[in-house]
Order: sequence, then structure tokens, then C-alpha cells
Amino acid sequence: MAANVNPYLILWLAAISILVIMCDLLQYVAITSMANAAYKRAEASQAKMSQYDNKSFAYKAQATLYYAKFWILAVGAILLLVIFIQLLSPIRPPSQSSRHWFPL
Repeated sequence: MAANVNPYLILWLAAISILVIMCDLLQYVAITSMANAAYKRAEASQAKMSQYDNKSFAYKAQATLYYAKFWILAVGAILLLVIFIQLLSPIRPPSQSSRHWFPL
């Protein structure tokens, strides 16, 4: 049954999964950096509250990583659907012209 699935697709799915986790981690780092900067500004000015600097690199990075994470996740979901379709398709014998059979 698993012979129908291209092993490179599984490798791509693993790489996409790692990329999504990395985007999430980097987004967390950017958000923490923004919160720390806002806290320090509020503490320095003795204000009760402070706002995020929407022109800072951390603010732009966390927004970019947020959207990138979901776009990459969508690609991974489509790839997973392709893998499931291949996994559930009937097994076909390999063609006589090639030694290796990796259907897409």
C-alpha cells in the first residue's frame, strides 16, 4: 500500500513541517522582543502602559512570520492530501521500462 507513495513527497512533507515549526519559533522570539521593548519604554517613562513600535524590525518580522507560517502550512496540507490520495489508490505494478517506480 505504501509503495504507491513517492518517498520524496514524504521527505518534502517533513521539511515543510520543520519549516512551519521554525516560523512559529521565530515569531515567538519576535513577539517576545517587541513585548520586552514596550515594557522597557513604559518602565523608563513611568507610564502605566506603552504601545508596540509598529515600525520596528521585530513588529514587521512577527507579522511576516505569522502569514508565512499559515501559507507554508497550507502547502503542507495540500501535500498531505496528495500523499493520502496516493496511499489510498489501488496498487499498480511497476512499468517494464523503468527499474524504480515513483508515481506522482
